[in-house]
Amino acid sequence: MDEKTIAEYETSAIKYVHLLSTSGAHQIFEMDNHDFNEFYILLQGNIVYELNGYQYMLQPGNILSINKHSLHRPIVLPSVCYERIYIHISPDYICPYMVSFSSLFSLFKSDSRPASHLIRLDSSQQSIHASVLLELESAIHAKNGSTIDKLIMHLMFIYSLSYLDGTSGLQKGEKIDGRLLPIIDYIENHYTDHIKLDDLSKEFFISKYHLCHTFKETMGFTLINYVNFKRVRKAMDLIKSQVPIVEVCYSVGFSNYSNFYNIFKKFVGIGPNEYAKSL
Repeated sequence: MDEKTIAEYETSAIKYVHLLSTSGAHQIFEMDNHDFNEFYILLQGNIVYELNGYQYMLQPGNILSINKHSLHRPIVLPSVCYERIYIHISPDYICPYMVSFSSLFSLFKSDSRPASHLIRLDSSQQSIHASVLLELESAIHAKNGSTIDKLIMHLMFIYSLSYLDGTSGLQKGEKIDGRLLPIIDYIENHYTDHIKLDDLSKEFFISKYHLCHTFKETMGFTLINYVNFKRVRKAMDLIKSQVPIVEVCYSVGFSNYSNFYNIFKKFVGIGPNEYAKSL
């Protein structure tokens, strides 16, 4: 797949990337997560987007709001072109605007089962949206930072107003497997506990084989890796808050430090002590 960068802009608080790929073959990406909020805008292509247990069949012009730490990935189906825009936004950047536009919080609410993160603009909103994107990329090429920031805020307000509209705003994702969602909820609330596959199978009346197979297919993780992922994400937050690392180890559900160290390094790339020193 040949890829071209149409426009790119980055500061400590915002990143905007417009990419165009040609000769798009079927492609499945690994599950991703990050510390920033994201708007994903599909311009061309045939995409199925997986986001925390929901599957979105995207059409050109659709926009996804993706909360920080959410597990997500695009599945690219065969098409001539795959064109998209990523807007990454620091949570700290959004906070000052939430007083006037509280719906911005709803766009990025933390939820293990995001039922409504797909933005479908109506025809008038699409026209305004396209105009703002063109103006924004002109400002990027001209390196006009103050104008770029204003236009990115304009985009967020368009999405926010679309949410308030209700009829043309956020739509529900399509559930991949209804039996999996309460299990994801359970893990969200109990990942610091000792979770056994046998117990989940009995609790939710699902065979261990089907549970493991469906979970891996849906989430891109094995069930145990997903539990460990949740633990490591929590551990990272606690380490940022200067909680002692040994205390972090046991409070997020690990039974010994050696196991905690190895799994933390597997997900983060460095050990917990090195991570703390890097902050």
